[in-house]
Amino acid sequence: MKLSMVLLMVLLAGPLQSVANFVLGPFLAKPELKLLVVMLATPIAMNALQFWMTDNFIKKRDTEENGGRVGEGGATSDADHLPIGSSSNELEHLLPDGTSSPTPGR
Repeated sequence: MKLSMVLLMVLLAGPLQSVANFVLGPFLAKPELKLLVVMLATPIAMNALQFWMTDNFIKKRDTEENGGRVGEGGATSDADHLPIGSSSNELEHLLPDGTSSPTPGR
């Protein structure tokens, strides 16, 4: 990952320098404001972008697994909702309220 970031920084050095000059240009005369932008505004903006992108990836995966429906609670199987130590075979005869029904042959 770090190698890919170094490669991107080397390949895109010119455009990155242009963006830095554009963003920091108005603050060159005031070092305190430049420091504020570099130490606060930029990290906050980058973190917000990262969280937004991660959220979109999660939502995209969720909607693909649910057949395009959003908010269906994610892709979970019935096994995800079983009590600890239970298998689906043991719970075949549970009623909706969680009590067990008489099992034939037991």
